[in-house]
Amino acid sequence: IKLKRIRAQNRIRATTTGTRVFDRSLHKTNIWLKDVMQSLDWNNRERAYGMLRATLQSLRDQLFTDEMAQFGAQLPILLRGVYYEGWNPRKERERLRNVSEFLDTVREHLGPAGLRMNDEAVEKGVRACLSVISRHIGSGEMNEIRGILPAAIKQLVSGSEFVERMVA
Repeated sequence: IKLKRIRAQNRIRATTTGTRVFDRSLHKTNIWLKDVMQSLDWNNRERAYGMLRATLQSLRDQLFTDEMAQFGAQLPILLRGVYYEGWNPRKERERLRNVSEFLDTVREHLGPAGLRMNDEAVEKGVRACLSVISRHIGSGEMNEIRGILPAAIKQLVSGSEFVERMVA
């Protein structure tokens, strides 16, 4: 009986939340953040989280509601919450005309940290995040998103792993 209790305690300690589905989501989210950090040569997980969050939310704002929901369903639970954070379904979608407008949207989602970043740094962060997203989301879903994106954002991701995966 004592051995069973010790094993049960060890299983609980081996998890972060005590719930496997949340632990898996946390683990997957940490993998995504690690990928972003490696892509940008950053050593700050909070900074990587901010960039991934801002990119996901800016991308969300460019998708039609049905596609936005389908894409969100592909995300780990933790990132899904981040993706929908602040979303207003009644707000009319604003189609962006150029890369600069998309970068400005990302900068807005970054908050005060975005004001300290120049366009080149924001663009590099967005490209890295789109590449990470592409590696972790099904190619069928990414093809659909690529077809919906405004030309301005397609231009932003051209030449990145995101586009190379879409062509493959």
